[in-house]
Amino acid sequence: MRGYFRLWLLSSVALMLPAGARAQSAENLDLGTVTAQGSGALAQTQGTAPYEAPSLAPLNATQPSSVVSQQSIQNNFSATASYSDVAKLTPSVSGTDPNGPGLMESQVLSIRGFQDGQYNVTFDGIPLVEMSPGGDPNDFAHHTTAYFMDNDVGGVDVDRGPGTAATIGDATFGGTISVLTKNPLAALTLTPSLSYGSFNTGLEGAEVDTGPIAGTGAAGVLDFEHLESSGYLTNAGQERGNFFSKFLVPINANTVLTFMAMVNRTFQHTTLGQTQAEIDTLGDDYGLSSDPTSQAYTGFNTDRINSDIEYAGLTSTFAANWMLDAKIYSYAYDYLGHNGEDPNGDNPDGTTVLDAQGNYDNYPNDVPGQILHNSYRSFGAIVRFTRAFDYGDVKFGMWTDLQHQTRYQTENDFSQAGEPYNYAVNGVGNPPLDQQIHTQTLTLQPYLQFDIKPLPGLTLTPGVKYADFVRNFNEPVNTDLTDANGNLIPVGYIRSFHSLLPSFEARYQFNPALSVYAQVAQGYLGPNRYTLETTSGYDPDLIPETTWNYQTGFAYQTENLALDADLYLVHFDNLTVSHGVGAVTVATDAGDAVFKGVEGEATYKLPAGFSVFGNGSINGAQTTATHQPIGETAQFTANTGLIYHKNNLYAAVINQWTGGHYDNNGLSAGNVPGQWYDPYNVTNLSAAYDFAGPNPRLAHLRLKLDVENLFDARQIIDSIGTALDGVTPLYFTLPGRSIFVTASVPIS
Repeated sequence: MRGYFRLWLLSSVALMLPAGARAQSAENLDLGTVTAQGSGALAQTQGTAPYEAPSLAPLNATQPSSVVSQQSIQNNFSATASYSDVAKLTPSVSGTDPNGPGLMESQVLSIRGFQDGQYNVTFDGIPLVEMSPGGDPNDFAHHTTAYFMDNDVGGVDVDRGPGTAATIGDATFGGTISVLTKNPLAALTLTPSLSYGSFNTGLEGAEVDTGPIAGTGAAGVLDFEHLESSGYLTNAGQERGNFFSKFLVPINANTVLTFMAMVNRTFQHTTLGQTQAEIDTLGDDYGLSSDPTSQAYTGFNTDRINSDIEYAGLTSTFAANWMLDAKIYSYAYDYLGHNGEDPNGDNPDGTTVLDAQGNYDNYPNDVPGQILHNSYRSFGAIVRFTRAFDYGDVKFGMWTDLQHQTRYQTENDFSQAGEPYNYAVNGVGNPPLDQQIHTQTLTLQPYLQFDIKPLPGLTLTPGVKYADFVRNFNEPVNTDLTDANGNLIPVGYIRSFHSLLPSFEARYQFNPALSVYAQVAQGYLGPNRYTLETTSGYDPDLIPETTWNYQTGFAYQTENLALDADLYLVHFDNLTVSHGVGAVTVATDAGDAVFKGVEGEATYKLPAGFSVFGNGSINGAQTTATHQPIGETAQFTANTGLIYHKNNLYAAVINQWTGGHYDNNGLSAGNVPGQWYDPYNVTNLSAAYDFAGPNPRLAHLRLKLDVENLFDARQIIDSIGTALDGVTPLYFTLPGRSIFVTASVPIS
């Protein structure tokens, strides 16, 4: 596959780089989140506690937030890592990559117990309204390995709350993971890089920073990455090619244009987990089989994923006291997946088919499987205005997004080169369709917000946002929806969900080192497909999920100490939970719930280049009626470590604890908790050294070592579903120890 990806990368350059066509804003202004710039000058000064802090609460925070800076990402994570790995360095975030860092989509990534699909993910302020390929269209879930690679990330902000009125997205109430892409270097630089490590993992990259382009003042960065790995899990390899470009084009002293484009291609062999029997007999690293007569055969369980994101941004102080920040964008995700019908089942082979004479015959050696195609594209725009006054400012704007999606799934015989079965399923002919979906979703969110400064140091921020979400859904085929006679029931509807969402934040800056804040805000989430899909097309009694969030905290930063803490209480109305039963997702209204906890971070600078840090949380979530715990809510999280950073050497040991939790698989039966999973612990080590180069144009050679899961912990950590029988859990375990070595050489 390497030749294919290299050819694709060269083609991407030719297609995507017409002269002067790409650029972006001087600041990745996402006015709905807190950016690293809000952390003050100390956070930009090496050797201070705010700079060395692996994660840090900004001094201008109005809700619990943590920033992981670009230097923290480059020093503490392997080159294969994804944004989900970075987010786990902050309080209340848990999850894992079962196949190794960035080598498989992160599983059960959770913020305070809010699951993927209940919080936002944004790239440079653009919310991704993604449609999951594995059976959950319109559930707002995300794909952690389908977009930007580690080398292109300039920072990750984790906001643990709904944000202000200016915070946009369809799932604001669970929080926002904001991924910021990096900006170009100041000088013309070529930076080739090479990474190699465990699981036969290799990553080659080349970054080109243009420096100032003569006659234009513009500057850009282009990055090419190719990743190939066998993965920790057997026969579950991944190959990935990625191209990223970003150009900043100053129009005048007050206006900057930004153009960004990213294209990603991924081919991977995918496992849905392992049964306890498979772990006991085949090992905790069992993923897929090498037997071509099995539904678990690696060649029958594959994903091909093509994705891209493009935007043009404008940041301008276009008049006295007026600022405009605007983006137009498009992104797309195209998924083609093959999987065995029941790869983990007790009786995986054999199908009943209808022959040409109309008789049913059993072919026990056939390998039944499915082919799923899911494709969507979004077009959108974000327009934000800020008008400054003597006693504060007013902010107003709008986000709109239109997405088109198509999806189909067929039954196929992989022992016959994937040919569709020639039989009728509930009246559907050849090829036999399990599901056919056409969807349009339209989101519109205008907002108005005031930043009022009645006293020195005090800022009051009232605001309101109107969230309008329209789903146009057409599903002519779904074999799970049949009448008493077994005939298909087509589903189609247009439904609109809307809500007026108020928010209020107060922040007081006692002095340049200390600020405190308090927040009250409402959150909202439109229902996903499974809560709407009934024989009548929708549930007339359905009430969308909403939250009221109450939070307070402080941030403190000096040269020697960075410290922050917060308390939160979230009242959750109409909590909808879902879990997998074979190929079917079951949704249940769990009633109201309460989420509450305490979070904190601290980094202290020691003499001689050393720093110690720790962050953590104590979290709880339970239903109000029965007081049953909410699945996937870790009892606690903790990151502790020791850092050495002086001259050209960086080294850190970070220990990550994740508390025990229940899974979601029991919540479909009267809110009974699912299976319990004990706390687990992972220790990571990283070290980097910059060797002095022979001349100014070859200034240094950077060598980096990353050791993930130093003590080789391998316990079962979760189940996200069951085998086709609807009973047998499918588990994921911690991936074993991995070692990666990376070398990069910036050439000016």
